[in-house]
Amino acid sequence: MLLEVKTISENGSKDKMKLNFEDKNGHKAGGLLIWFGDISSYQVKWCYEWWKALPDSLPEEDDKVWGIQRTDQGLRVSCNGVTVVDELLSNETCVAANLRNPWNVIWGREIARINVSEADTASISYRITNKSK
Repeated sequence: MLLEVKTISENGSKDKMKLNFEDKNGHKAGGLLIWFGDISSYQVKWCYEWWKALPDSLPEEDDKVWGIQRTDQGLRVSCNGVTVVDELLSNETCVAANLRNPWNVIWGREIARINVSEADTASISYRITNKSK
């Protein structure tokens, strides 16, 4: 399953993409935040609580289609067809505090729904496809 999200946010706009993944029972199954700050960055929810910079090589167009896909080992994010994040989720990389369930319980659940948070100011449209990137 591949989630495609369209944004027109430029670096420095302070817009944010805020996605929450859920299983069929409404339990957390992961999530992703992307912040379009002076240095655009991302956070893998329920894995760690700090921000990592997105590559400087992001496509320059303001119109962007983000591909978000959970892999066997983690999370892959592409922007206009170019992989910009290929995050390994493991005991070494996922050290979020204050979790009722460990990261592998949350991220081990099958994604049935994707919620775009009301706090999301970047996402214009989205769709789920069966293709992979």
